[in-house]
Amino acid sequence: NVLGSLVAGVLHARLDGALELVAVTGAIGAFTTFSAFAARIAEDLRDGRHCSVAVQGAATVVGTVGAAVLGLVAGG
Repeated sequence: NVLGSLVAGVLHARLDGALELVAVTGAIGAFTTFSAFAARIAEDLRDGRHCSVAVQGAATVVGTVGAAVLGLVAGG
């Protein structure tokens, strides 16, 4: 997800219009799926591992948003 966010940031900075839409939401969207992440979080919640959920959630948000910002900077 972090690598995909970085690539999405670069593509967003360099592409425009329909090509950007297809590249970022289509190709990169297929590459970065949060389904495995969501399943892991759901499993940890079910099993009462709340600290794990908090750490994984925060790390994923910070990592993916940070990578997207780096991608925008690198691509622009």
